Amino acid sequence: LSEGESVHISLLAEEPSKECINHLLEYKSEMEQCCIRGREIYLYLQQSIRHSKISAQLQKVGVPGTSRNWKTINKLGTMLNEIQ
Repeated sequence: LSEGESVHISLLAEEPSKECINHLLEYKSEMEQCCIRGREIYLYLQQSIRHSKISAQLQKVGVPGTSRNWKTINKLGTMLNEIQ
């Protein structure tokens, strides 16, 4: 990733509705990409998440979940592997 770019993942309690998915996808742009796979939403941002229009829409998906940056997800995976 280049300076200022980041990848985030939202882990949802259940799959969002098609309506919610379509709403979220309306905010895709050259600077903000989104990929939805089941209960996971992946964001690729070329600017700060603080200024992201698409990440602000995650709360409107209507499904409880948590969002983390990719570095944190990898650290959690490493910790899990170490305790197994």
